[in-house]
Amino acid sequence: MRPERGAEPLYQLAVYCRNKNWHTQAYLFAKAGAEIAYPTDKLFVERDIYEWRIHDELAIAAYWTGRNAESKALCEMLLAMVLAPEDVERIEKNLEFAVQKCFTLIKDSGV
Repeated sequence: MRPERGAEPLYQLAVYCRNKNWHTQAYLFAKAGAEIAYPTDKLFVERDIYEWRIHDELAIAAYWTGRNAESKALCEMLLAMVLAPEDVERIEKNLEFAVQKCFTLIKDSGV
Protein backbone atom coordinates (compact mmCIF):
# COMPACT_ATOMS: atom_id res chain seq x y z
CA MET A 1 0.00 0.00 0.00
CA ARG A 2 2.92 2.37 0.75
CA PRO A 3 5.84 1.73 -1.62
CA GLU A 4 8.03 4.19 0.28
CA ARG A 5 7.69 1.83 3.27
CA GLY A 6 9.04 -1.06 1.22
CA ALA A 7 12.10 -1.83 3.31
CA GLU A 8 9.98 -3.15 6.17
CA PRO A 9 8.30 -6.05 4.33
CA LEU A 10 11.49 -6.73 2.35
CA TYR A 11 13.37 -7.04 5.64
CA GLN A 12 10.80 -9.54 6.94
CA LEU A 13 11.04 -11.51 3.70
CA ALA A 14 14.85 -11.56 3.94
CA VAL A 15 14.68 -12.85 7.52
CA TYR A 16 12.15 -15.51 6.50
CA CYS A 17 14.32 -16.64 3.60
CA ARG A 18 17.46 -16.72 5.76
CA ASN A 19 15.67 -18.91 8.28
CA LYS A 20 14.72 -21.28 5.44
CA ASN A 21 18.34 -21.24 4.13
CA TRP A 22 17.14 -19.60 0.92
CA HIS A 23 20.16 -17.30 0.88
CA THR A 24 19.92 -16.12 -2.71
CA GLN A 25 16.35 -14.98 -2.18
CA ALA A 26 17.29 -13.40 1.15
CA TYR A 27 20.06 -11.48 -0.61
CA LEU A 28 17.70 -10.20 -3.32
CA PHE A 29 15.09 -9.02 -0.81
CA ALA A 30 17.65 -7.40 1.50
CA LYS A 31 19.48 -5.73 -1.40
CA ALA A 32 16.23 -4.21 -2.68
CA GLY A 33 15.26 -3.09 0.83
CA ALA A 34 18.65 -1.51 1.50
CA GLU A 35 18.14 0.79 -1.48
CA ILE A 36 14.93 2.30 -0.07
CA ALA A 37 15.34 5.61 1.74
CA TYR A 38 13.76 6.34 5.11
CA PRO A 39 10.10 7.27 4.46
CA THR A 40 8.47 10.60 5.22
CA ASP A 41 5.74 8.90 7.28
CA LYS A 42 5.66 10.00 10.89
CA LEU A 43 3.83 7.11 12.58
CA PHE A 44 4.78 3.50 13.15
CA VAL A 45 7.91 3.49 10.98
CA GLU A 46 10.33 0.78 12.08
CA ARG A 47 13.31 3.13 12.07
CA ASP A 48 15.87 0.46 12.97
CA ILE A 49 15.08 -1.48 9.80
CA TYR A 50 15.96 1.51 7.63
CA GLU A 51 18.95 2.54 9.74
CA TRP A 52 20.72 -0.80 10.14
CA ARG A 53 18.71 -4.02 10.31
CA ILE A 54 18.20 -4.34 6.53
CA HIS A 55 21.96 -3.86 6.09
CA ASP A 56 22.61 -6.51 8.72
CA GLU A 57 20.42 -8.98 6.82
CA LEU A 58 22.16 -8.00 3.60
CA ALA A 59 25.58 -8.66 5.19
CA ILE A 60 24.48 -12.12 6.30
CA ALA A 61 22.96 -12.99 2.93
CA ALA A 62 26.00 -11.61 1.11
CA TYR A 63 28.24 -13.92 3.12
CA TRP A 64 26.11 -16.99 2.40
CA THR A 65 25.99 -16.22 -1.32
CA GLY A 66 29.76 -15.83 -1.65
CA ARG A 67 29.83 -12.02 -1.65
CA ASN A 68 32.37 -11.96 1.15
CA ALA A 69 33.90 -8.55 0.42
CA GLU A 70 30.41 -7.01 0.40
CA SER A 71 29.59 -8.75 3.68
CA LYS A 72 32.84 -7.47 5.20
CA ALA A 73 32.16 -3.88 4.09
CA LEU A 74 28.61 -4.00 5.44
CA CYS A 75 29.76 -5.38 8.80
CA GLU A 76 32.36 -2.63 9.07
CA MET A 77 29.70 -0.02 8.26
CA LEU A 78 27.38 -1.49 10.91
CA LEU A 79 30.13 -1.54 13.54
CA ALA A 80 30.66 2.20 13.02
CA MET A 81 27.11 2.73 14.36
CA VAL A 82 25.95 2.81 17.96
CA LEU A 83 24.22 -0.54 18.47
CA ALA A 84 23.29 -2.76 21.39
CA PRO A 85 26.24 -4.77 22.77
CA GLU A 86 24.70 -8.09 21.76
CA ASP A 87 24.29 -6.86 18.17
CA VAL A 88 27.86 -5.55 18.12
CA GLU A 89 29.17 -8.91 19.35
CA ARG A 90 27.23 -10.82 16.69
CA ILE A 91 28.26 -8.45 13.89
CA GLU A 92 31.90 -8.66 15.00
CA LYS A 93 31.69 -12.45 14.66
CA ASN A 94 30.09 -12.08 11.22
CA LEU A 95 32.92 -9.75 10.24
CA GLU A 96 35.47 -12.34 11.36
CA PHE A 97 33.76 -14.97 9.19
CA ALA A 98 33.76 -12.69 6.16
CA VAL A 99 37.41 -11.69 6.64
CA GLN A 100 38.42 -15.31 7.08
CA LYS A 101 36.57 -16.30 3.90
CA CYS A 102 38.16 -13.42 1.95
CA PHE A 103 41.61 -14.43 3.21
CA THR A 104 40.99 -18.10 2.34
CA LEU A 105 39.90 -17.20 -1.19
CA ILE A 106 42.98 -15.03 -1.73
CA LYS A 107 45.26 -17.72 -0.31
CA ASP A 108 43.64 -20.44 -2.45
CA SER A 109 43.96 -18.32 -5.60
CA GLY A 110 47.73 -18.13 -5.14
CA VAL A 111 47.81 -14.33 -5.02
